Amino acid sequence: MTQLDDDYLWNKTGTSDPDLARLERMLAPVAWNPAVGPRVQPDRNIDRQKDHRRSLRSWYLATALAACALVIASWLQLRLTWPTDAAWAVLASEGQVDWSGDPTNGLQVGDGLTTGPDGEVRLQVARIGELSIRPQSTLRLIETRSGRHRVQLLEGEVQARVWAPPHQFGMDLPGVALWDLGCIFTVRTKADGDGLLTVQSGWIQLEDGVREVLVPEGAQVFLASNGKVGTPHHAAASPAFLEALRRIDEAAENIPPDSPLLQQLATEARTQDAITLITLLNHQPRWVDSPIFQRLGVLFPGSGVTREAVWQRDPKALDAWWDALPYPRVKHWWWQWRDALPLADPELRR
Repeated sequence: MTQLDDDYLWNKTGTSDPDLARLERMLAPVAWNPAVGPRVQPDRNIDRQKDHRRSLRSWYLATALAACALVIASWLQLRLTWPTDAAWAVLASEGQVDWSGDPTNGLQVGDGLTTGPDGEVRLQVARIGELSIRPQSTLRLIETRSGRHRVQLLEGEVQARVWAPPHQFGMDLPGVALWDLGCIFTVRTKADGDGLLTVQSGWIQLEDGVREVLVPEGAQVFLASNGKVGTPHHAAASPAFLEALRRIDEAAENIPPDSPLLQQLATEARTQDAITLITLLNHQPRWVDSPIFQRLGVLFPGSGVTREAVWQRDPKALDAWWDALPYPRVKHWWWQWRDALPLADPELRR
């Protein structure tokens, strides 16, 4: 190695050693430039580390979502599973209540209760909901198992709050079978069958041995003392609408298409009242020539529903009008998930 000029190492003046010159050439790509900083080649490992971190985040997210889905599925399975004939828990009891069994063991299949003028009881419906039994009511548990829970209300008033697939909970009323489609509802009945059903959430299906009636959220239906189910109506229907409907339900078979009662019903009908008109047409196709068919055409223009299809009892004849109703869909019970949460409204908790 040749002798270096000492000044070269400090200010690059003088003579450079060949080995040092070769080393300078090798390091030139990374030499310091005050204007742009050091010329460093990009580190490919940094990009690979970033890709790895992104992959890890995606994997953690997918794992978390899968875990949540598993937890929800397990919770739902537990909620809908119930040992056959297992007792329902008594959540609260106030005032005078006569029990046919021992309430400390819950309400057993075959057992019943009767509340006095100041008596109220809250029962847990397996794991799918609650029942609130109001004063002067008589109720009996007749069946409970996974997928099917049923009580009998002999008289009085009960509010049910259920979150489960359709037809898992039901109630026998005097002359009428009630099936819950995932909802909150209140029903009151006298021993002779006279009563009223109000649906606060979801839908209810009623059967009286002759016909089936669907009652949506926000609607009501009168129950007749002869065990016959009335036609559902919106809870805020006008008095004139309800009076015409009451008389129609009493003598539907004898009412001709040109009856003033059908004209009155059609005149008073709003969009919310269309469920009444559709139900009547479904049960009395001969009324396609009445004002209620014309009124439905005005409420839901361009639906494509034809008189011929209704008259021939085509199962899908009224589907377009059903789909246009301003109510939640019947089968989407899971959208009513708030019904599974604790009640916040003290009036509903009573």
